[in-house]
Amino acid sequence: VKVNGLKCLALFDSGSTTTCVSPAVADVTKMRTFNLKNPVTLQLGCVGSRSKINYGAQARISVGSLSDEDVYVDLVNLDKYDMVLGTPFMNKYKCKLDFEQGGVMINGAWVPSLKGGEEGEPRKTVSTHRKSRTPQMAVESQDARRVATRGAPHNARQGLN
Repeated sequence: VKVNGLKCLALFDSGSTTTCVSPAVADVTKMRTFNLKNPVTLQLGCVGSRSKINYGAQARISVGSLSDEDVYVDLVNLDKYDMVLGTPFMNKYKCKLDFEQGGVMINGAWVPSLKGGEEGEPRKTVSTHRKSRTPQMAVESQDARRVATRGAPHNARQGLN
């Protein structure tokens, strides 16, 4: 999936009610972000895993037969993926997940999914040396990683770096 021309690792998530990108992707692609007047609670499937969505943006998405489609996205601290394409996106663009064939049909165009390991090694968060437009999101992410590694065995810490 390309976001504002940048090739990104995306998760098609039929359990997500939002389409979102990481703050790092928004920063690298120079997305014009804006504060949400009413922040939205982001509830994950785990007990106690809750966050707030404070920022939104418009992004140009290209995947399958879609070319520079203008899509609203939330900015969310993501781990392992650059973006999540949720049910609003999948409904609008008639996405059909095909686990048997290993891909997604988007507006009638077939897009193969990555096979195990194709996404590469666990990735570090995209880092930019200039000041982020959403500094508190970056700080929350770094703090969460620091808290998660305290008291954890050494081998458990390696996956968080």
